[in-house]
This record gives sequence, C-alpha cells and structure tokens, in this order.
Amino acid sequence: MPSSQTITKVLRQFGVFYSDKRGVSAVLLALIMPALIGFVGLGIDAAMWYSRKNEIQSAADSAAISAALTYLANNDEGAAVQMGASDAARSGFDSGNGTVNVNIGDGGAAEVLLSEPQPMFFSSIFLSQPVTVSARAVASPLTTSDSTGTYCMLGLDTSLDNVVEFIGSSQAQIKCGVASNSNSSSSLYLNGNAQLQIDPGDLSVKGQITKQGSAQLNTVNPPLLGGGGKDPYTELTVPSGVCDHNNFTVNNRSNQTLNPGRYCNGLKLRNASNVTFSPGIYIIDGGEFASSLSTSAQGNGVTFILTGSGTNYATLHFSGSSQMTFTAPGSGAYKGVLFYQDRNSPSFIGGSQNLIKNQLVGNTHVYFSGAMYFPAQELSYAGSAQLQSDTSCLQIIARKITFLGDSQIQSELCEGAQAGDVSPIFRETQMVRLVE
Repeated sequence: MPSSQTITKVLRQFGVFYSDKRGVSAVLLALIMPALIGFVGLGIDAAMWYSRKNEIQSAADSAAISAALTYLANNDEGAAVQMGASDAARSGFDSGNGTVNVNIGDGGAAEVLLSEPQPMFFSSIFLSQPVTVSARAVASPLTTSDSTGTYCMLGLDTSLDNVVEFIGSSQAQIKCGVASNSNSSSSLYLNGNAQLQIDPGDLSVKGQITKQGSAQLNTVNPPLLGGGGKDPYTELTVPSGVCDHNNFTVNNRSNQTLNPGRYCNGLKLRNASNVTFSPGIYIIDGGEFASSLSTSAQGNGVTFILTGSGTNYATLHFSGSSQMTFTAPGSGAYKGVLFYQDRNSPSFIGGSQNLIKNQLVGNTHVYFSGAMYFPAQELSYAGSAQLQSDTSCLQIIARKITFLGDSQIQSELCEGAQAGDVSPIFRETQMVRLVE
C-alpha cells in the first residue's frame, strides 16, 4: 500500500500538470476550427443565395410585365405565357435548372413564379436538404383617361379586325380625334383610294394601322398606338313602356309631323314623304327605322332609341336619296344623344366576324348634330352616302365603323363651344404596372 508521502507527491505533480496553460489555445482552436469554418462558409453561401434571390426577383418582375403587355396587346393567353417565360430567360433565369410558371388571370393580370435550387458549397456540412430560392411577381393592366384629348369617332370592339375602316374611294375630313379600341393588327384599316384626314385632332389606336392600295392617312400629330377612347355613354338605359304605334309607316309623298312615343315593329318613311319630328324621345321597339325613295325628314331636340326584345331589336337603314337633318336635345337624360342603340341588342349574324349592320347607303345626305351611339353593332356608310355636321359636334360611336364606296364624312370640332351638348370622348392610355 503506498505511503502517505507517495500519495502527496503524486497529487502535487497532478496539480502542476493541471495548472500548466501552455498549448491550450492550440487545443481549443483545433476543437472549434471545423465549426468556425462551417459558419463562415454558411455565411458565404447565404450571401450568394440572397444575391441570387434578388436577381431572380428582377427576372420575375420583368417577365410579369412582358406577359401582361403581350396579353394586353393581342388578348392571346398562350403568347403571353410564352413571352413571360422567354423574358425570364433573357433576364438571366436558367429554366433548365429551375422552374418557370406563368399564369394569366382575370383582367389580364400576369403572375410569374420562379424557383431555382442553389449550390451548397459549405452549408452542406450542416444542411441535409437542398436550398431553393423562389420569387413571385404580378403585373396588372392599368387604364388611365386623358382629358386633354377629345374625339368624335370611336370604334368600341376590343379584338375585331378593321374596327374603324375606310374602303374604296371613301373620304373623311375629321376636325377632331379618331380612336379605335381594338388590339388587332388592323385596328384602323384603309384600302383602295380611301382618304382619312385628321386636322387638328389626334389618332389613337390600341392595336395597329394597316394601309393598302393607294389609301392615304394624313394627320397633323403622329398616331398614338396602344391607346383608344373611353365610352362616354355606358350609364344610359332604355325607358320601358307600352306601344303607342305599331308598324308605323309614312308613305306616298305625304307631309306629316310625328310626336314622341314608342313605335313598335319599326318606323318607316317612304316614297318622297316629308316628315317633321317634334322635339322629344322616339323609341323604335323592334323592326327597322328606315327611310327610302327620296324621303326627307327633320327634327330639332330629338333622340331616337333603338331597342327590342329577344331577337327582334331595331336597326337603322337610311337609303334611296334620303335627306335627313337632325339635332340632339340640349337637356335631359339623353342630352347630346341623337341615336342610342340598346347595348343588349344582338351583335352577330352568321359568324363571330359578321356584325349586324346599321346602314346609311345610296345617295343619302344627312346633317346631324349629336351622338350616334351603336355599342353592339356596326354602323356602315356605303355608296354615295354623305354625312355632315354644320358648326357643332357629330360623334360616331359604334362597335365597328365602316365607310365604303364613295361615302363621305365631314365633322367639325368636338371640343369647346362647338362640342355642343355631347359628352366628350377622352383618350385612354393603357399601361402595365407591378402590383405584387
């Protein structure tokens, strides 16, 4: 058994060893070095991931704007999705390594989702699962109205070809603006020897302008593409009521004065009749508002409402050397409105490109002051029809507007004092902005 002296000596030597600090830093450094290197490496990886996330977010933002603009331009969802994916790649996103999802929602809003797995140089020491960086962006169309531009001719359809068209030898001299809301590549179309002169107003077209043949387009200001016009009569409605007249016809060279009321199944003026319309609202409920065979008619402070039900909605057809002189009322619910078509009227017949027509044809001469509003159908001037406004505004607003043959239109300014009582058509500008 060791003696007490021996035990005391051993304990004294252990104490000396325990209190000796030489070499401890090296030991501790050796112990913590792997963790220190790992945390530094994790910081480097995280910084790289953060930088890459910013790059991917920028790519998503750009792709969403491109997709929304493409859909806004041509209403083609497939083209918009493709453009969004292509723009993401051009912005530096590697679709071969990551995933791209482009979705077109209500109203043309474009959502872009990008995700990409990231390299793990040092962080793999601590992390067993891969790291994925994602980004999301949503761009939505925005429409603004510009009250500095006013127009007197507006094609409303947003996708049809030739929504405002001049064909043949038709001539138009417009002293205010012309606008088309179609995003078609032939939103405004001129062919043959047609001439459109706009001075001093603007030409605002959402889509593109197509000219063929010897057609001429003369504008003081350069055309504005990507715009259009704002419909000023969306709040108007059709009065209800019972028929005051049915299948009403003025015939055989008679001179007659008509009073406001509801004319069911048509109102026809024929055979060199001369008709005066007393001031007020004339509702043509079904059938046709028609004139023919050298009929003349005149009326101050009148509004003609074309309406109906089912498949029997009234249309307009002036022909056969008719002479018409009408001015719209200066007060009331239909202030400034000369013709108002029920927006519930059927639009097409026999195909999606074949709009129902309201026509002024032949050698018809009309002098109108006020708005001709046909939001559901086409308004067509053909043959040698001549349409003029004297010293006040004539507005032509229709789903589609056509001038054919030798038809002519002369329109005065639709702004300031000459605008009279019509509601102004303001220029609309469409753009895209990031909303998320």
